[in-house]
Amino acid sequence: MLEEAARILERDGRCTIDFEKPDGSCCTVGAINRAASGDADGWPVEAIPALTALIDHLDHLGLLPLGAPLADVAAHTVGEWNDDPQRTDAEVLAVLRRVAGECRERGE
Repeated sequence: MLEEAARILERDGRCTIDFEKPDGSCCTVGAINRAASGDADGWPVEAIPALTALIDHLDHLGLLPLGAPLADVAAHTVGEWNDDPQRTDAEVLAVLRRVAGECRERGE
């Protein structure tokens, strides 16, 4: 699912603030949601394992915003990470693909 989210971001573009913009671009969470359910908005249950793996990875690397509570899953942790003005599209794609690879290695 994370690899598909990366493909969505490459194809449609990455945005900040919103799950999805009118031009079809998505934030990281929106791309994961779209990969899980076909819709960038909402919180599909199918997206939870991918979001959890991404949050764990970002936390392990110290890339989450300071003080971000892991229980506040995607909107405040991945969302703030995605929306950082210095975050690049290339960095987001690389992290998604890295975590996707780690999940594959673990058989997830």
